[in-house]
Amino acid sequence: MKKQILLTCFLLIPFWSGAQKFNESDLARLQLIPGNVETYYSKGCETKAEYLQKLVQDAVIFFQNKLADTFDVKLLVLNKSDWKLLVGGPYILTDFAKDPDRIEMGINELYKIKLEDNELLYGKKEAYYWDFISVHELGHYIGHRNNLFVLPWMGEFFADYILIGFLSEKVPEWQFPYAVSSALFKYLPLKYKSLEDFDRNIKIDPVNYSLYEGKLVDLANKIFEKRGWSFMYEYIERYKVKPAIDKTQFFQKSISDFKEMEPEIFNDWLSGMSKTYHPYLVFFILFALIGIIRFFDNSYRIFTNLGLKTKRRFRFFGVPAFSILSKLKSFENLKIKRKLKLIIALRPIMYFFVILVILLLILHH
Repeated sequence: MKKQILLTCFLLIPFWSGAQKFNESDLARLQLIPGNVETYYSKGCETKAEYLQKLVQDAVIFFQNKLADTFDVKLLVLNKSDWKLLVGGPYILTDFAKDPDRIEMGINELYKIKLEDNELLYGKKEAYYWDFISVHELGHYIGHRNNLFVLPWMGEFFADYILIGFLSEKVPEWQFPYAVSSALFKYLPLKYKSLEDFDRNIKIDPVNYSLYEGKLVDLANKIFEKRGWSFMYEYIERYKVKPAIDKTQFFQKSISDFKEMEPEIFNDWLSGMSKTYHPYLVFFILFALIGIIRFFDNSYRIFTNLGLKTKRRFRFFGVPAFSILSKLKSFENLKIKRKLKLIIALRPIMYFFVILVILLLILHH
């Protein structure tokens, strides 16, 4: 849960205007590390670039062998100023872009992966999930290289499948909390929840979008656990031919295809992709808890009954905690003392619930 909250906080960063059109000549402003995956990096990013090059080259060799293919993709590792100039958008995000085909990464070490004792991964004693997002972007490259005709939700799912599969090979003992993402998606009052919304190219806010991604990762994880790499081959083969139907019909076909390929997993997963009563239940519970705590807080009445001076507005908000603490030692009645201490302890919980309600209302807007 802590990791999900952290991700949400970072993704609250608003989108800004994109960068200028990228030209291959822009690579000249960056430093180069030659190799099977040419890696271009900004000033101050050399150490991270060397590490990510090892990771991406390993993934490239892995999938070249799986697919009997040869890849030609570059890796860019950028500082914030070069990111703003060459990529645009939040620095926390990653990207796959074309002309030339390239994976674009910033310096973000998020979600530490616990390795086994004395284990090294690409020469390091620690690993970060966010570094492996480069493999997600490689998944987009694989789809592009195979000229797959897919919808946005399918493209994101496939990139997540590539990432999940590779991670399971490299760090099989580690599990990202995929179920938490699905639970959050189901219960939060998000404005957009359906696959239709995701595919309509509407501007979905970063938090809502990140939770869509978590939901798609959950689907990829469940199918990979059952099918392994066989599903990747079936998926690529199925979508190499452009369908002779419009986008609306293709959307319905994509649903039918997944129900055909993995009916039990997909039907259960799809049931969580629509608006339900759950968000309203969450609101009801939060409002009920706030009401119960506020009803329990009779600090104003205690103060007035004891003849202690306090302001009338505290009748609605309760006597401030610092005022209670300043008078606490003077109370002889132990029962009143305990009650006031409990009121002070419950206040932060109530404020937390109020903040949650506000955040949920923003998500629902």
